Amino acid sequence: MRKIIAALGLVLLMALFFVGLVLTGDQGEEERQIAQSLPAVGIAQGNDLDALTDLFGCPIPHGSKEGVGRVMDEKLGTLRARLLTWQAADGLITQAVRPVQAASLLRREGFPLDENNLWNLGPLTLMLSTDGSGACAYYQTEDAAYSLYRASADPETFLTELAALLPTD
Repeated sequence: MRKIIAALGLVLLMALFFVGLVLTGDQGEEERQIAQSLPAVGIAQGNDLDALTDLFGCPIPHGSKEGVGRVMDEKLGTLRARLLTWQAADGLITQAVRPVQAASLLRREGFPLDENNLWNLGPLTLMLSTDGSGACAYYQTEDAAYSLYRASADPETFLTELAALLPTD
């Protein structure tokens, strides 16, 4: 059953990728530049999650609102991106990047990407990765790409925690 769900998730992910290619194929160069036109913010650090998410430009999933984080400009080739990192007091580390095309900035070293480890939580498809030291989940929406990491987490407990944090509609 798990393999069937994983296969369906993979097919859905490939279909979304294909639809994205088709939709962007007819756009002019000026429209493609919109994703690269995020205004520069430099680096902002602090412990006010609301201020950081306002600067980032969209909400993020998080554990505790107590913690420390930063928003900063990044580059991926010619693409300008905005990266938010929030380390909650409860140990959950959330990273988010805009635009979605810069999702590779979120990849954690040592955590292999495994398309056979896809999970559906409501409308979201997560890719779960573990390396023995913790668990990391990757997913994206139309606005941003996300990485959530917890040290010393087993996959089942981490998925239960994520189900409570992530939007389900």
